[in-house]
Amino acid sequence: MSTRLTGTYLMQESIWDRYGGYSFVARTVRDFYDRVLVSRDLSAYFDKVNMEGLIEHQIRTIGAVMGGPFDLDLDALQGAHAHLRITDKHFNELGTILDQTLEAHGLEQADKNVLLGVVESVRSVIVTADARKG
Repeated sequence: MSTRLTGTYLMQESIWDRYGGYSFVARTVRDFYDRVLVSRDLSAYFDKVNMEGLIEHQIRTIGAVMGGPFDLDLDALQGAHAHLRITDKHFNELGTILDQTLEAHGLEQADKNVLLGVVESVRSVIVTADARKG
C-alpha cells in the first residue's frame, strides 16, 4: 500500500489519490449518470435537471468521500433530495448501479466497500420518510 508524507505525518494514500483524483472521478460519475438515465424507474428523477451542474456537484461529493479536496455537506445533501420523494427501492437501485459502475472502473473491493458504506450511511438523509415503503 502506498503512503505519502504530508507535513510531519506519514499518511495512508487516499482513495482519491490511488485512482487518479479528479479525472478518474469525473469519468466514473459521468458513466454512473449515463447508466442511471437509462433506468426506467430512475430517469424521471432527472427530468428538467441541469445534468452538467449535477455531475460537477457529484464529482465534488464523491471526491469528498474518496478523500479528495472537497467537503461533504449533509444538510445540503438532504435539502437537495427532500422534494424528490426517493424510495428505498430507488435508493437500492442507485446503489446497485453505483456498485456496477465502480466495478467497471476498476475499484478494488475494499475501496468499493468504503464508498458504498458511506452511501448507505446517508440513506436516511436521501430517502424520504413517507416514501420508505415505495
